[in-house]
Amino acid sequence: MRQVLAIVGSCALLLLVLRLSTIGADSATNIGVLPDPTPSSAEECASFARFWIEIAETGPEDVAAVSRCRRDTSGAWVLAEAEAELSQRDAAQARDIKDQLTEFEAALPADLRLALAELGTPVVKEFASDVDPRTEISPRYTDEFEAYLRDPAHRRLAKFVAWDVARRDAAMAAFLEGCAAYPRMNSLCAGVVDGLGRGLAPWSWDLDDDLLLAEYLAHRPPHDESPSPAVKPPTTIAD
Repeated sequence: MRQVLAIVGSCALLLLVLRLSTIGADSATNIGVLPDPTPSSAEECASFARFWIEIAETGPEDVAAVSRCRRDTSGAWVLAEAEAELSQRDAAQARDIKDQLTEFEAALPADLRLALAELGTPVVKEFASDVDPRTEISPRYTDEFEAYLRDPAHRRLAKFVAWDVARRDAAMAAFLEGCAAYPRMNSLCAGVVDGLGRGLAPWSWDLDDDLLLAEYLAHRPPHDESPSPAVKPPTTIAD
């Protein structure tokens, strides 16, 4: 879900313009120097996290909501890998959610599956005038996904998606609220959140993420234990 390495260039541009626009102003940022042209993934995460927290005036949890950047045990920012092995109970729920994602993808119309395959890794807009190919596919994909999630048999996946969207949208709202302190940066701030998927349904390949699933299962309500009905074999929707 999370294209932090692709969007760092846009964030660096925003930081540069932001710092130049606030030189001498009372609200000037103190984020620090921009990274080298070829920073490591940890350096990119550290820059992105400082940038996001400075603007949004929130904490590491909001950075985690929009990227794969996490703090390690030493407090340093890193590009996170998958979590440690899940408990037996959580592993069963994770498999249930992944099975439903697989069923959803297999049941999509063939032409939509092809379009999604061609989309590949979501493209991040670098300029406001660029046409984001995700916006062309998203309405139809969203309709299919919402219809699938309305089925009570898919309630576990629906709860997972709702959790992911709620925390992502809350993080973006806080970021945009912080950006309001810099009126000249409105379009650039909007470009950052658009690049991170504002207004788009989460893509199935982003949801099929062991780290995201582990974090969701760690925060799920304790009474959410009932299994979903068995997932039926995929059936292709007629084109």
